[in-house]
Parts: sequence; C-alpha cells; structure tokens
Amino acid sequence: MSQMNSLYKRWHRPVCAVSTLCIAIAITYLSLKGHAGPPALNVSDKIQHAIAYCALAAPLTIYLGKANWLRAFIIAVAYGLLMEGLQSMTGTGRTASWLDALANAAGASVGCYIAWLFLQKSRFDT
Repeated sequence: MSQMNSLYKRWHRPVCAVSTLCIAIAITYLSLKGHAGPPALNVSDKIQHAIAYCALAAPLTIYLGKANWLRAFIIAVAYGLLMEGLQSMTGTGRTASWLDALANAAGASVGCYIAWLFLQKSRFDT
C-alpha cells in the first residue's frame, strides 16, 4: 500500500467524524438563531436546507461506511426533524415547516448518494 493510501486509510474516519460534528454545530446555530434582517444569500430557503443536509450526510455516510448509508440517511433526517421541532420551541420567531423537513431529507439523500458513489470507487470502505 502506498504511503498516501495508508495515510488516507488512517485518517479518513476521524476527519469525517470531525467534519460531520462541525457541520451539525453550524446547522444547529443557523437553525436556532433569530432572524437578523434580510437573508444573506439570494437563494431559496429550501435550497439552503438541501445543501446543508447534503453537507451533513456525505461525511456521515463515509464515516459509517457504504453498507450503512441508510443509517446515515436516517440520522441526518432525524437531526433535521429535531432542528425543525426545536425551532418551534425557541422564542426566536422561527417556526417548524414540513417543507423544510422535506428539503432536509432531499439534501440528505443526495449527500448519502454522493458519498456512496465515492465509496463504490474507493478501496477504503469501512
């Protein structure tokens, strides 16, 4: 095994774990903070949700491994439902939305699929 392959084999799981945690923290902050003026991005709210949960699900899927893509999807969707529920309970003026939850699930499915494809091509599945 080449030195690069050995390095990848040793570090890809911790890097994916830290990436997933950082993305989850960012999603939590952005989901639960109050609105502060106009949106920063001129992009649909649903597209933003999909991108965020795609970014969450991809490293989570790589961390868990190709065979556990469904588990990664369920975790990401459950996290999205939790965030939607917490939004309705905080006093920030944000509300829960089934359409947001659907966008979260769509993004998570894309993230899982991209990671699954990556792992199909990779020899380093966990």
